[in-house]
Amino acid sequence: MKKAFVFTMDVLLAFLYASTFITVIYENVPVSQDLYRDAMLYDYSLDLLTVMDKAGYLHELSRRKLVNAQKLISETPEQYCFYLRIYDESGDKVGMVKKHGCRGKHDVNVYVRRTFVHEGYPYTAELGSWYKLKQLKGD
Repeated sequence: MKKAFVFTMDVLLAFLYASTFITVIYENVPVSQDLYRDAMLYDYSLDLLTVMDKAGYLHELSRRKLVNAQKLISETPEQYCFYLRIYDESGDKVGMVKKHGCRGKHDVNVYVRRTFVHEGYPYTAELGSWYKLKQLKGD
């Protein structure tokens, strides 16, 4: 009976030490919310660029027709800002669309790129994404 009591106390103390150690580590390791926000923005941006490619909007951009891509970007949630640039094989910009209402200086949080072929020539679509800064009244 005495051995069982000592063994039980030993297990309880070990559990207490382990849980205290885990709690201290968990509370002291910083986990950035920006990391999760950027991952969500990356996934959303990649999906948006994929939709543009599958719907044929990237091919329209390479011919300088910006209407459908502009409409799709403008229908995205208000907190997201985007610009889309299309580059030809030599790296020259052949088209650009930017979401309306996303002015001023910004830090682009995420870049996604997609390569596509149009009329036998390779193009690269680059979608830059960031979160819209809230405007203060009086600005």
